[in-house]
Amino acid sequence: MSGSSLDARIIQALSAGQTEIDTEVSLNDLTADAIIRKSDHVILVEVKTGDARFPLPSSTHSQMKQFVAEAREKYQQRIVPVVVTNYRVFPEMKDELEKDGIQVLSVDGSVSEIARQILRADDVEGPAPVSAGPMVV
Repeated sequence: MSGSSLDARIIQALSAGQTEIDTEVSLNDLTADAIIRKSDHVILVEVKTGDARFPLPSSTHSQMKQFVAEAREKYQQRIVPVVVTNYRVFPEMKDELEKDGIQVLSVDGSVSEIARQILRADDVEGPAPVSAGPMVV
């Protein structure tokens, strides 16, 4: 299964039954894979797939922080950022992402289970999702 095929299947599973989901959302110069709008927050989804033998690209953290800043400006709500990946995620990188409220979901189950985990992202215990307040760099 190719990375792009997996991307499409994850987004399709998210879209099933979700009326408040937008895909390929333009956020200034960036394009988010999916935005799921809830009544009091927005789940920003970025799918990173490729050769599972390789680590998650090191640029993911800074890219997600930029996505969050742009989404915060556009939606004016609490942003819950989620990275879905089949890449290897080293504990140090996962800790760094989660410290900034970015949830990391590994592709290790069915696509429908991954979609359920994304939709429950705001219910997961851990660091608080990024709020709509000023961004500290």
